[in-house]
Amino acid sequence: MSQLISKAQIKQAKRILYMTHLAIGDFVYQGAFLKAFKEQNPHIELDIWIDDSREKPKPWHVDRNKTLCQWLNDESYINQIYPIVKTQNERNEFIKKAQVQNYDVIFFIATTRSESYAKIARKISKAATITGIKSAPFKSPFKSWWHFRALDSFYFEDSKQHKNHNHITDLYQTRFQKLIGLDVAESKRALEIIPEKKYLLSAQYALSELKSAYDLVNTQTIFINHLSTTYKRDYQWAQVKELLVQLSALNNKLSFIINSSPAQLENIDKLINDDIQLNKLPIKTFSAIGHFYELPAMIKSCDFVISVETAIMHLASSVGTPQIALIRESARHWRPLGKGTVLFGKGRVDMINPDQILEAYKTLTQQDKLVEPSI
Repeated sequence: MSQLISKAQIKQAKRILYMTHLAIGDFVYQGAFLKAFKEQNPHIELDIWIDDSREKPKPWHVDRNKTLCQWLNDESYINQIYPIVKTQNERNEFIKKAQVQNYDVIFFIATTRSESYAKIARKISKAATITGIKSAPFKSPFKSWWHFRALDSFYFEDSKQHKNHNHITDLYQTRFQKLIGLDVAESKRALEIIPEKKYLLSAQYALSELKSAYDLVNTQTIFINHLSTTYKRDYQWAQVKELLVQLSALNNKLSFIINSSPAQLENIDKLINDDIQLNKLPIKTFSAIGHFYELPAMIKSCDFVISVETAIMHLASSVGTPQIALIRESARHWRPLGKGTVLFGKGRVDMINPDQILEAYKTLTQQDKLVEPSI
C-alpha cells in the first residue's frame, strides 16, 4: 500500500500538524501511533488539533477538553495542542494561531464531518501538503467535494472498511500506514499509562480510608463505571445496585469505587446514601476532578474494574488492571485489550444482566491467571 505523504516529504518536514476528533479512549491507541511516528522521526515538531468541528458543543465537552489537554500536555512527543473549542470565534482564533506555525504537512483522521477538517486544514495553510480521510455520510456533498479538491490527496473510507477490521487498532494501522507510511507492531499499538507517584499515593490513601472505616484488611476493591456519554452505553442504576448487592453477598469483604463525572457525583452519592441496602456497604464515589492522572491512578490502585463501553475500559488495560468490559455487539472492534473478559449486549449495554457479570467475575477470580483476550 503506497503512502499519501511520501518518505521524502516527511524527512524534509520540520513541523507537522495532526488533526482528529478525539476522546480519551481514542488516544490510548492513536497516541501509540503518534509516539511511534515521533520516535521514527525525531527531527519533527508534532502538533495536534483535537477540536471536533462541531457547530454546537456537547455538554461533556468541557470535561473532555480539560482531561485530554492535561494528558496530552504530559506526552513528550506532542509539541502543541489545539483544544476543543466552545464557539466558532474561538476556533477562528486557533486557526490564526496555527497559521503562523508554517506547517509543512497536515494530515487528519476524521470519520465524521471530514469535510470540515479539510476546510480548516487548508485555512491553516495554503502551502502545506495536506491529506486526510474522506468519510461518508456528508452533510453537504457539494461542499465536501469543494473542500477536498483543495487538498493534495485523500482517500475514501466507507463503513464496509470498518467492518473488515477485527479491532480498532487494525483500522488505525491501515489509516496511519496509508496516510504517512507508519507501520506499528501489534504489541505497540496501545499506550502504557504510568501515573505519577503523587496520584498513586492519593488513590491508595483514599482506598485505605475506605477499608479502615469498615475494618477491611488485605481485601479487594472493585472499580465500577456505569456511565458513558450516551444512554445506549449506560448501565442502569437499578442494575448497578443489584450487582453491588450480589457481589457483596458473594464476598462480604469487597469494597467498591463508583466512578462518575463531576456533574453526576452528588446525585450518585444521594442514591447510595438514601438506599438502605447500599448505605451499609463499603462504597466510595469518585471523580477525577483535579487532574486526568487521578483516574488511571485510582484504576491501577483497585484490584478489578467493571466498566461500560467508554474510556475507562481502555485505561484499565493501559494500567494493567483486570476487568469485565460491558459493550454493545456493534462495538466489538472497540473491545479493550489486556487482562479480563468482555460481555456483549445486543443493541444496548444494559441488555447484559447483573447475573452475567457476577458469573464472569466468579470465573475470572477463580482462575490462577487472567487470560489476555486476543486482538
